[in-house]
Amino acid sequence: MMVLSHKIFLLLLAAIPILTVIYFLFRHSRPLVVSSLLLWSDQRPARRSGTFWKRMPLPPLYFLEVLIIIALMLAATGPLLLRKDAAAPLTLVLDNSFSMRAGAPQSPREQGQREISALFRAMTGRKFRVILAGTEPHHLGKFVTAAELETALRQWTCDECCDSVDAAVALARRLDRDHGSIAVFTDRIPAGGSDKIPDNLSWHALGTPDDNLAIVNASRRGSSGHDRAMVILANPGRNPGRAILTVRFPGGSGTPVTQAVTLEPEQLKKISLALPAGTGAVEFALSGDKLDFDNRVVLLPESRPPLRTSLAISDSRLAQEVRRALAAGEETVLVDHDPILTITDRNQLPETGRYRLFIRNGKTGRSAVAPFTVCCGHPLCNGLDLSGIVWGVPAGATLPGFPLLAAGDQPLLTFNRRDTGGDFYLAFVPAASTLQDAPAWPILFWNLADWLNGKRPGSPRTNFRCGEKIPFNSPPTATGEQLKLTGNNGFQLVLPLVTGTQQLNIDRPGTYDVTAGKYHSRLQVNPLNYRESDLRHCGTGTFTGERSAAAQQHDYLDIAWIPLLAALLLLVLHQLITGRKKHVLQ
Repeated sequence: MMVLSHKIFLLLLAAIPILTVIYFLFRHSRPLVVSSLLLWSDQRPARRSGTFWKRMPLPPLYFLEVLIIIALMLAATGPLLLRKDAAAPLTLVLDNSFSMRAGAPQSPREQGQREISALFRAMTGRKFRVILAGTEPHHLGKFVTAAELETALRQWTCDECCDSVDAAVALARRLDRDHGSIAVFTDRIPAGGSDKIPDNLSWHALGTPDDNLAIVNASRRGSSGHDRAMVILANPGRNPGRAILTVRFPGGSGTPVTQAVTLEPEQLKKISLALPAGTGAVEFALSGDKLDFDNRVVLLPESRPPLRTSLAISDSRLAQEVRRALAAGEETVLVDHDPILTITDRNQLPETGRYRLFIRNGKTGRSAVAPFTVCCGHPLCNGLDLSGIVWGVPAGATLPGFPLLAAGDQPLLTFNRRDTGGDFYLAFVPAASTLQDAPAWPILFWNLADWLNGKRPGSPRTNFRCGEKIPFNSPPTATGEQLKLTGNNGFQLVLPLVTGTQQLNIDRPGTYDVTAGKYHSRLQVNPLNYRESDLRHCGTGTFTGERSAAAQQHDYLDIAWIPLLAALLLLVLHQLITGRKKHVLQ
């Protein structure tokens, strides 16, 4: 494959029509003295009047001079010949976000596949590297030949919620330093346009601006026999949009429900649906448009049982205040055996392997007022507003552990971690406090129950969005075993099971079964991303950066000397012909 370093010199071809004009306009006959007209082999009488056409054949020198111009032009453009096997690999950065599916069967993904196939045919023998730019860059890990192209492109599924093109380009730079060339295939025009294309990079934008309706958010909540599902529809377009929203119940006996929706440009619309207790999966689907991938979500039931809580409080007033705080939320249920959380005002309790809350409640105490010191990074302190609160502290109260709340140098709430759980210590005298009458009191217990519920085996929720980090708490009896993740989209992943919490990265939508020892659960991942559903910023064009000297020398062979040598030989031939003619005339 040959490329031209300085295409501007193609303008030298304009000298050919100029040369032609010179030959036609400035050719004239020369007087020649002969002894008799009988020596003329062709005598034609001239016409007395009128115009006539006369063909003036161009001499061989004209064609020789045209060849000289072409050879000099080729030498000036700096032709380079690809070294193929000796060249650095060409890295293909492929946008793997779901907006690349818009407009099928003429989607950016299909157009990109055709361009890549043509590129492989034009560069036979050169090595190629493929990086998928999805939620995170994914290097396929080996060089791809033409025979392996189809297998590599089969992984270009375009089903992730966002792209990481910039990070993928940076990864390609690290792999090849300054020598490798990069070709980006995406549906968006680069930021800054053609003026900010880096060296050795070509940007192929294959998208088309269009209108699109999408489901951009979804959630489901169940508690106390009530279940509610919610979706948010969006019109990230320039024109009003209309569609039919259909609600189905896969695997259930519910009758599908349809609703016509109309959205103005950039409008968001919330659709909420109350569900009977025990309803299984719920599917929301919009009627088809240019991009079908973001028109469907599935919501599984959010079945998180309340936190099993036991009370061992001897003070009747304190017990009443604690019961009232727990009843304000629906995160806990009072039990007599096998609790996860035990709340007591005793000094000691046997270790049950779970969590305990010790409330230090003295008969006398002093009142503490603002300012209070709050550990904002801990979940127990979320949303706590202690403005105007009077907090009763028992005299001489000492709380072990890490302080989460304090008044001056006096800790009010601490946490002491244990291998099998943890202990909370709360200094609180109801008779000297107004805390129990403020919203901060039930919020504190709701935060505690919610945090402990989030530490149960498995994931704290069932429904997630693509690219979201999914926390998974390992079951205590399954330590050392494997965590298996299997999706209905063919995805399979096996990870070593570690103690505590680990993060699951799922970047493709679908329903996933999670197995860890005897533990089993199901997760749903939906493609929810407003930016990817916004097709207004898509565009078409090819933007090419300058080729650096290092890459040019490494990948290409300079063959400018070949047309330059041809031009010199033609000039010598031209001089020989013109010199011979002058000698004959003399």
